[in-house]
Amino acid sequence: RAHHGMLVDPRNDVEALDRAGCGPRVTDLARLAIAVSTDGRSAEGWRTWISEELGPQSLPHLEEAEACMRESGLWPWAT
Repeated sequence: RAHHGMLVDPRNDVEALDRAGCGPRVTDLARLAIAVSTDGRSAEGWRTWISEELGPQSLPHLEEAEACMRESGLWPWAT
């Protein structure tokens, strides 16, 4: 899948992400958020893309990822 390349790309690995206390699944979603924000996509575009890729069951994980990124100061979009 296309998102695998984003997960292993070191440009999408923010230094503080490993100390943010987010679980592995959430950390992957955070890396994808960082990648798509760098490409100029919106937060809503990120949510839509992940939902389309992973299905509606991904919603709780998206919410958890967003909360963790916001709490850690890693949210890549303006509030």
